[in-house]
Amino acid sequence: MKARFNLSVLLVVALACCGGCQKREEKIEIPAPEFSGVKVNLPKLEAEFATAGAEVLQTLSHIRHNFNYGLYLKAVADLERLAKLPNLTDVQRQVVAEVVSQAQPLLTKAAGK
Repeated sequence: MKARFNLSVLLVVALACCGGCQKREEKIEIPAPEFSGVKVNLPKLEAEFATAGAEVLQTLSHIRHNFNYGLYLKAVADLERLAKLPNLTDVQRQVVAEVVSQAQPLLTKAAGK
């Protein structure tokens, strides 16, 4: 009887240790914010440059600030300056180009005012 109890305890401990330790990778995707009715995927841009240097991170901060305050021309100028950096990966260049294309309707709306 005692051996059966010890075996049961051992089994419960083994299941508790192994069964509950699954690590799940859940990517939380932040929705793209809207500026004047146009979605601009800044979270994707910021995620792509998350490990960049201080100068790039400061430029990203300026880009977000400019979008938030309707300074779309300055934001696109910063994006184009970011795209010209020599050490960007192809994926980073592609994301910058995507955000610039998303911002084009904002420039058109701003010019029409």
